Amino acid sequence: MHLITEYHASSADHETKFEGHLELELEDDKVWLFHVGLFGITKQYINDVGEPAGFDIDILNAVCRIAGKNCKTVYDVTTNCVHSVGKEPPRGGFGMMAGWYEGCIGWRVTTERKLFFDFSDEYEKSITQVFVSLPGNPGNFDYRDLTGKKIGFVDGFSSSEQCVADNYADTIIGADIPPENVVRCPGIDGCIQALRNNEIDAFFISTAVTGGRTDVEVVSELLPSCWPGGCALMARKDSRVLEWFQPALRKLMSSPEYEEICQNIIDEHGDQPGRGPDEMCFKFRGNDNIKGGQ
Repeated sequence: MHLITEYHASSADHETKFEGHLELELEDDKVWLFHVGLFGITKQYINDVGEPAGFDIDILNAVCRIAGKNCKTVYDVTTNCVHSVGKEPPRGGFGMMAGWYEGCIGWRVTTERKLFFDFSDEYEKSITQVFVSLPGNPGNFDYRDLTGKKIGFVDGFSSSEQCVADNYADTIIGADIPPENVVRCPGIDGCIQALRNNEIDAFFISTAVTGGRTDVEVVSELLPSCWPGGCALMARKDSRVLEWFQPALRKLMSSPEYEEICQNIIDEHGDQPGRGPDEMCFKFRGNDNIKGGQ
């Protein structure tokens, strides 16, 4: 406290330097918190010892290690990252806007989300979308005609009713789904439960969460991506996290370690549903390339 008084008593320059030095020291000790949604797929899930695991977590851990930062993950519902209400555009979720964490890892880069959040470089490829029903398609759902059908959408996900209306009107009858037939689900499991309760006829979702699942069945062809962007760290616009995350991520992706993390999708996370490394990773060539790179 005496030191602060001395610097205040000398000059504004010294005061600014001291405060800047103190800010850097505090930031060096900072614990950086990151949201994980734990979707139960190769991207994010809870492992056998009750810890977050998956491709996104491996990327996050590697970036934090390269940057020399103390990072921790926080599980929370996905709607606290991005939230949607009716046919209104999506908006920043309460957890992100309130500063509960610096960013949400593994979120898709979209034009709408860029209005309220910033993104790192993409480290995962773009994804396609599908309509999904229960195994055996007991309601004989036909995705080519949505007239009068109740369709589920996971709240906050980019696979939205607006995505259907804007991109598939030429190939799907009734693509502009009226609000009364749009059902918001609190997560993927919420949509599955809505199917079982006959509250919806099908739900619309990305293929990132359908691969390898036995509790649902894809009942459409693979539909082109609504957004060209892949997945990245999504951060608040007032956060300084991208100042160190971005260069560390670029260093990771130009190294053999990125390929190793991609191979771990099979070796470490292959018992989970979801996409494989060929679908997720840029320029993935498998084990032979990893050994050669080392």
